[in-house]
Amino acid sequence: MWLIYFAPLFSQSLDKRLSLNFQNAPLEEVLDGISESANVTFSYSSSKIPVDEKVALTVNQETLENVLREVLKDFPVEYSVHDNRIILRRTDMKQTVRGTVIDGDSKSPVFGASVVVLDTDPILGSTTDERGQFRIENVPVGRQRLKVQSVGYFAKEIPNILVSTGKEAILEIQINQSITEMEEVVINSVTMGSEPINELAVVSGRSFTEEETRRYAASVGDPARLVTAYAGVVQGDDGTNELVIRGNSSRGLLWKLEGVEIPSPNHFSSEGAATGGISMFSTQVIARSDFLTGAFPAEYGNAFSGVFDIHLRKGNNQKREYTLQAGFLGLDVAAEGPFNQEGNGGSYLFNYRYSTLGILTSLGLLDDDASDERNTFQDLSFKLTFPTKKSGTFSLFGMGGLSVFEEDRTGEFVDLESYDMGVVGLTHEYPLNKNTFLKSYVSWSGTQLEDKFEYTNIQPETELDHGQFSKSYIRTGTTLNKKISAQHMVELGAIYSALSYDFQETSIRTYNEDPFKEREWFSDSGNSGSWQGFGTYKFQANDKLSLIGGIHVMHFNFNQETSFEPRAGLHWQFRENQVLSFGFGEHSKIESLEYYLGRFMNPDGSTEQLNQELKMTKARHYVLGYQRQLNTDWSLKFETYYQDLYHIPVVEDTRGEDIPLYTTYASILLFDGYTTLPLVNKGSGRNYGVELTLEKKFSNDYFLLLTGALYEAKYTGSDGIERDSRFNGNFNNTVLAGKEFHVGRNGRNNTIGANLRSSWSGNQRYTPIDLPSSIEAGEGVRLLEDVYTKTFPNYFRLDLQLSYRKNKANHTSEWRLDIQNVTDRENILHEYYIPSIQQTAFETHIGLIPVLSYRIQF
Repeated sequence: MWLIYFAPLFSQSLDKRLSLNFQNAPLEEVLDGISESANVTFSYSSSKIPVDEKVALTVNQETLENVLREVLKDFPVEYSVHDNRIILRRTDMKQTVRGTVIDGDSKSPVFGASVVVLDTDPILGSTTDERGQFRIENVPVGRQRLKVQSVGYFAKEIPNILVSTGKEAILEIQINQSITEMEEVVINSVTMGSEPINELAVVSGRSFTEEETRRYAASVGDPARLVTAYAGVVQGDDGTNELVIRGNSSRGLLWKLEGVEIPSPNHFSSEGAATGGISMFSTQVIARSDFLTGAFPAEYGNAFSGVFDIHLRKGNNQKREYTLQAGFLGLDVAAEGPFNQEGNGGSYLFNYRYSTLGILTSLGLLDDDASDERNTFQDLSFKLTFPTKKSGTFSLFGMGGLSVFEEDRTGEFVDLESYDMGVVGLTHEYPLNKNTFLKSYVSWSGTQLEDKFEYTNIQPETELDHGQFSKSYIRTGTTLNKKISAQHMVELGAIYSALSYDFQETSIRTYNEDPFKEREWFSDSGNSGSWQGFGTYKFQANDKLSLIGGIHVMHFNFNQETSFEPRAGLHWQFRENQVLSFGFGEHSKIESLEYYLGRFMNPDGSTEQLNQELKMTKARHYVLGYQRQLNTDWSLKFETYYQDLYHIPVVEDTRGEDIPLYTTYASILLFDGYTTLPLVNKGSGRNYGVELTLEKKFSNDYFLLLTGALYEAKYTGSDGIERDSRFNGNFNNTVLAGKEFHVGRNGRNNTIGANLRSSWSGNQRYTPIDLPSSIEAGEGVRLLEDVYTKTFPNYFRLDLQLSYRKNKANHTSEWRLDIQNVTDRENILHEYYIPSIQQTAFETHIGLIPVLSYRIQF
C-alpha cells in the first residue's frame, strides 16, 4: 500500500532549516512533523518502510538534508527529491566483503583470481589484484557463500560468512595449485567441511571460527569449550575448560599463538596445566584457527594429546570499527582500524576484557559456598600490522591475563590462588620470491602463580602452605616454505627457547616437632632451555594423491635429552566425493618443571631432588580416515586411531612396603599437580578408538553437527598391571544443531537464533573409598586393589543458546542468552570423605547457569 502525505505544492529546497524535537516517536510521526514544517510531501510504501520504528530527533535550525540524514541513518531507506516531493524506498542492508587470496604452499598472492558471492542476483564479484586482494561492495547482510577460482588452481568454496552492517568481513583465502598444466581450465575440487588451515594436517584436525565459538551452545566464547563438540573430545570438569582428548589428559596439549608456543592461555590455570577456568582469548580478536587431535605435522613439537594453533586477525586497515560487549561475565571492549586515513595497509587491533563471577553469585546461580569466594579476571590482546613495500610485513602481537581466586571462611581458613600470564612477540613475513616464503619471530612469554592456604581455626598454632612459581621464555624461530613446483614443496624450521625460573614453596606446621615445623618443597631459581628443528616434504603425485613426510627433533637442555620424531601423511581423493587419509607421528612432551625441581622429604627431615633426570613422555600416533561428501552441504567423516604411549613417568617401585600405594601412579592421569616421589620413565599406555562425524554446513538457515566416539584408554604403572585409565569413559556423543529465523519489518535483516547441544558420554573412572579404613584413619582412604575400577554414572547435559541479532544502517547489535545444563542435571565429578559425619559424598559438576550478554559493533 502506498501512502502519500500532501503539502502545499511549491518548490522546496533541501537547505531549508528546521527546528524539531521528537523523543522515542514512531518514524511515521516524525515524517508527519517534517512534512508540516518543511512543506514537503513524502511518498512511500508502509509495508516496506518501518514506520513503527522509534526515532529520537532534536534539531535546531538544521537543514532539511541533514534532518533526513539523521532520521534515516539507522534504516535501510534511501530517498530521492522531485520538486517538493520526497520518495522513500527500502534498500537491503549491505556491507563490504574483502580480503586476500594466496597460494596454499608458497603463501604468495594469487593474481587474477575470481571471487564471487554465490546466490546473488545479479552476481556480485571481484578479481584479485597483483597483491592478491579483492573487494566486493554492497553484499547483502546475512550468511553468504563465496567461490574462488583461478586458472590452474582448484576452485574453493567458503561457506557461512556472516555479513553484518557493524563490521566489514575481511578474509584470507588459501587455494591450491593443480599439478596439471592447464592455461584456460579451472579445476573443481570438493571440500569436506572445516578443513584445517594447515594443509599438512591431513588427519585428525579441523578449523574453527570466532563466530562458531560464540554460536555453539555452551561454548561461551571459549575455544577449549567449543572443541568438546568434536568427536573424541570430552570436557573434564564443567567448571573449567579441562579437556580429555582421545583418552589423554590435556597436560599433553600444545598452545600456539601466531605460530609461537605459549603457556596456558587460560584464567585460573596452574603450574603444569594446559587448561584452566576460562580462556584468555576473546572472540573479538581471534581469526580462523586449527585444533588437532592426533598425528600432528612436523612443525608441532612438545605435545602428545592435542594442538591449538590460534591466529589473531588483522585489524581493519581501511576504516575504524568498535565492539562493546557487556553481560553476566563482565565487560569486553575492542577497537581496530588503520594507523592513518590514507589506508596504506597498516592497522591496529586491541581488546580488553574485565570479568567477575560476582553477578552469577549474587543471583544465586553458583553453589552455596560461592558467597565466600571472589573470582575476578581481566585480559588484554592486541595485534599491530606494518606492511612494507620491499621488506615484507611486520606484526607486533601480545596477550596478557590476570586472574585471582579468593575464599575467606571466617574462623576456618583463607585461600588465595592467582595466575598471571603474558606474551608479546614480533613476527616478520618476507617473500624471498614468488615461490619462497620466510617467516621469523622473536617472543617473550611468562607466568607467575601464587597459591596460599592457611587454617585460621587453630590459633595460636599456624598451618600455612605458600607457593610462588614464576617462569619466562624468550623464543626465536624461523620457518622457510619453498614451493619447488606444483608437485614438490619443502618446509624447514628451527626454534630456540631460553627458560628462566624461580620456584619457591614452604609449608609451616608449628605444632610439629623440629625439623618438621617448616618444610621447603621448592627453593630453586635458574636457567635452562630447549631447541627444536623440523622439516617436511610434500609430494603431490597427481591432482588426487599427496604424500607427506617429515621429522621433528627436540632437545631439552635441563637433562640433555634429545628426541627424534618422524611424521608421515597421505591424502588420496580416490573418488570425486571421497577421500582416504593416513597419518603417523611420534610425539613427546617435556614434563612440568615441578617434577624436575620438587623435593622429597626423608624420614630425618632432610630433602633431596629425585627427578632431575626425568625424560620426556612419548607417544606414537596412527590414524586412518575416510571422508565422503554426501552432497553440497552434508559430509561424513570416519577415523580410527591407535596411540602407543611410552616413557610415562611412574613411581619407582624400589622401597618395598614403604610406598606400595604409589605403584599405580602415572603422570598422564592428572590435569595438573605433581609428586616429589622418585619417578622413572617405565610406564606405558595405549588409546584406541573409532570416531564418526556427520556435519551439515550452515545453509538454508540451519546447521547440524553430530559426533560420536567409541574408545579405550589403558595404562600400566610400575607394578606392571594394565588398568583402565582415569579418563577411559569408553564413549561420547554430541548433537549440536541450530536454526535462524529472519524477522523485522526493515527488510527482514534481523535474526533470531536458537542453538541446542546434547552431550552424552561415559564418565570418568575413580578409586572407591574404603569407609571402615577411612573412619579408623580419620581421613579418606582408597581401596587400592580397585584403582579406577569404578565409573561414575554416565554424563548427560543439555545446553541451549538463544540470540537476537539486529542490523541497522551503521551498526549491528546482538543479545545472547546461553543456558548451560538446562535440565540442572547433577553429573558426578568425584567422591570424597567427610570426617565429621564419617560418610562419603559426591561433588557434582555445575548446575543450571544462564549467561546473558549484549554486544554492539559499529
